[in-house]
Order: sequence, then C-alpha cells, then structure tokens
Amino acid sequence: FYNRDKFELLNYQRINLSDHFKSDHLFEQTKDTQERLNIRNTVALIAVLKHKVTNETIFLSNIHLYWSPKHDDVKFMQTYLMTKLLQQTILRHYKATADDHLSGLLMKHKPKIVMVGDFNSEPNSMVYEFLSTGKLDTGKEKRWVHDYGEGFTKGNIILNPLGCFKSPYKELFDKKLFTKTTY
Repeated sequence: FYNRDKFELLNYQRINLSDHFKSDHLFEQTKDTQERLNIRNTVALIAVLKHKVTNETIFLSNIHLYWSPKHDDVKFMQTYLMTKLLQQTILRHYKATADDHLSGLLMKHKPKIVMVGDFNSEPNSMVYEFLSTGKLDTGKEKRWVHDYGEGFTKGNIILNPLGCFKSPYKELFDKKLFTKTTY
C-alpha cells in the first residue's frame, strides 16, 4: 500500500524469485541451483513511485527471504537477485541500456532506493554484509560451499549493483537496544 495523496504509482512488478532462478540466461542450472534456489516459494514486489510534491522517483522493493538459519547462501542469492531486478527496473525507468552505467544514472537522477522486508538475517550474515558494504567476498565465508555456477564460486567478490544500503536498525543494534521478536 502507499499514500495516494502523496505518491503516484508509476509501475510495479510482482516477482516469484524461483522463476528467475530457473532462467538459464540468468543463472547456471547447477545441482545446487535446482535443489536450493528453484524450489523456494519466495515472492517480492518492486514498485516505482513518484512523490507528487517533489517529483522524486522512489524505487521500492519488498521481499520476504527464506527463513532457515541453515540457508544463509540461499538468502544471499535471493537478495542478490533482488538487487539485479531493481537495477533492471531503474535502467528501464530511465530508458537506459545495459551498456549505460547505473552509477552515472544514479548520480544524474538521484532516485531514492528503498529495500524493505523480512530479511531473516543477522548482522554477521552474508545478506547484511552484501547490503551494508556493497559487496560479498565469498572467499571468507566458511558457509560458501554450494555451487551456483560461474561468478558464484568460493573466492569471488560479488558486487551489489546498487551500492551500499544503510540499515535503520544499525544504531539500535550497536547500542544493544535492538531486540529480536522471534528467533
């Protein structure tokens, strides 16, 4: 939902992540891709909103990542896919091509990018590192033992195409004021 008095909905996309993981041109169909990613029933939404007063464009995503603490790699891959889908949405909105550099578009248009949802991840997780630092070094992850094909092997640096994000909970967590509602 959004406040129709303040925002205009320019576009939205309903996403079933497993449909994208099953795509041969996006992800190599390894045994781990098929057994760990393709079978998850994870959905997301991307909405493009325009603020009626400021004319600012806001790219908003909402996702509920897989729940299991034993599947940090799956949650990371779902997050990585979401950043790529957001990247495509931004490029499409500005009628840019894949050859155009997203960083230049972001500097020129200064859109707001908001990722919300239930990330089911802690500050030491691959998801948090990827979103907060803008990259993930799979070489330092002891849990990176799965084969998701070219580009997702142990020892690679995987970049977030959208850069770094700031968690609204970080300050509370650092002050030990953030409590979990469930484990």
